[in-house]
Amino acid sequence: MNQIKVFSYNAAELKIVWEDTSKSQLQAIWLRDHCQMPASRNPDNGQRLLNITDIPEDIAIEKVSLEDRRLLVQFAPDGHRSEFDLDWLYDNCYNLNRSIDTLTLPPEIMRQFYAAYRHYAEILERKKQQIVFDLQPGELILFDSTRILHAHKTYSAGGTRHLQGAYSDLDGLYSSLRKLEANS
Repeated sequence: MNQIKVFSYNAAELKIVWEDTSKSQLQAIWLRDHCQMPASRNPDNGQRLLNITDIPEDIAIEKVSLEDRRLLVQFAPDGHRSEFDLDWLYDNCYNLNRSIDTLTLPPEIMRQFYAAYRHYAEILERKKQQIVFDLQPGELILFDSTRILHAHKTYSAGGTRHLQGAYSDLDGLYSSLRKLEANS
């Protein structure tokens, strides 16, 4: 259970010195992107509920305060407020965490990464790049995921959904075809 010894911030970043003397330098965009509030993440499964393009390009830290074991961050220009549990923040801040889940880029490169990430997301969001299927109960969609980027838009709040992944590689298919052809 780590505590914050001292923190400072400006519009672009939050700097933290933890009680164990480790230091975190967190960019405003990273903090907003990793918001744990119910408007940003599903509280049941942790899935993100926003796209990077939903975050203002000129996101800035407006105010930071510490209450109990939570760091509160107010952002401009949209007024969004994020609360970070200190244990979560310590375990997940990108310069301390070594998991694949969190970026481990140096703070000075983080803003460049997010600019490229936003640009890529904007390309993916172009309507002319998308084909949308509205599946009805009992319908199936099958595609070659090595050739297509796929995602889902939304699910209805009521009812249930069943998502079943089934994977097969082309080598297995071609091998079966060769056997069938040889036997005929």
